[in-house]
Amino acid sequence: RKSLIKVKVHIIHRVCYQAIYEIERIKKLPFKEQVQLALIGKDVSKFKDYLSTYWTLIFDTLRDGDRASTFHSMCDNKLNTLIVININGRLIGGFTKLSWDGNGIWKEDREAFLFSVELGKVIPIDANFGNAICCSNSYGPIFGSGRDLIIADSCTSNKSSHVNKSCYGT
Repeated sequence: RKSLIKVKVHIIHRVCYQAIYEIERIKKLPFKEQVQLALIGKDVSKFKDYLSTYWTLIFDTLRDGDRASTFHSMCDNKLNTLIVININGRLIGGFTKLSWDGNGIWKEDREAFLFSVELGKVIPIDANFGNAICCSNSYGPIFGSGRDLIIADSCTSNKSSHVNKSCYGT
């Protein structure tokens, strides 16, 4: 069953520049484990602190607009991106180690995952690994061959973006 949502999309890109021991230890963890640690307690402010400490913002619909073409011009050829979607204060999103470049191309990423701060969990891909993400110039990020998470062009002014369970677990 699909849930139609109106979304604000925030694309976050990984950086590693702080040398504090605790931060160095966390940076060595796989991305999935890092995000899972940040979700403990299901605390939105704690998750936002994690983002501002370990990631660099590279695209924001509030700053850059909500066109798919702008998303791709700013996010293609970037690796290790975390998509964060704010739906009335509830944060969900997904991670891929791959670049968003290409048009109509499905890509395999066994490390891709979705997440929900409210549920406090990371949801790994559990089927059809070859279709972990789809790169399409007509859309923003797409996760899963069943379009488990799809961000439409002009996502803040329409309800074409949605979440649907297909390739990613529950």
